[in-house]
Amino acid sequence: SQLEAAFCLKSIAEIYLRLASFDKALDNSLKALTIYQIIGDELEISEVLGMIGQIYYLTGNYDKALEHFTTSFDIAKAIGNKKKTINGLNWIALIYDQHKNEPGKALELYIEALRVADSTDLIESKAGILMNLGKHYFSQNDFNKERESYETSLNIYEELNNSKGIAGALHAIAEIS
Repeated sequence: SQLEAAFCLKSIAEIYLRLASFDKALDNSLKALTIYQIIGDELEISEVLGMIGQIYYLTGNYDKALEHFTTSFDIAKAIGNKKKTINGLNWIALIYDQHKNEPGKALELYIEALRVADSTDLIESKAGILMNLGKHYFSQNDFNKERESYETSLNIYEELNNSKGIAGALHAIAEIS
């Protein structure tokens, strides 16, 4: 069926993305996207657009990444998917923060993402936002807020027993000292 084909293409794209084979990841993502658009599966469209955004981000095409993350976010928000909404906001904020030199816009988006995360039980998403927010505060020379963001993130990762998150937060905190 078309749904199975789209799922397989998306899965293959995810594997190629993890392998940093970006051309193959993009090719399979675009094929999956076309099928999901024909079927009309908005959640999957949002998810694949987010994956395409990651591919463009990782290859340095920040304008295309922003375009795809924004469309993914818009769809996620329209269908009420909080996790994808948070993910989109976090990626969009990251681009504005690190690649568009718009720290004020980035901060607004990070805060909006935190508000959405606080309205859900998606505590791990909140930790990820706080990690990016810590980087934002570092770039703004606000080291107290940077440390606070990383420490709050660390506490969340410890509650979740997320070793990778704990390591990342500890590394970020150690960089401050």
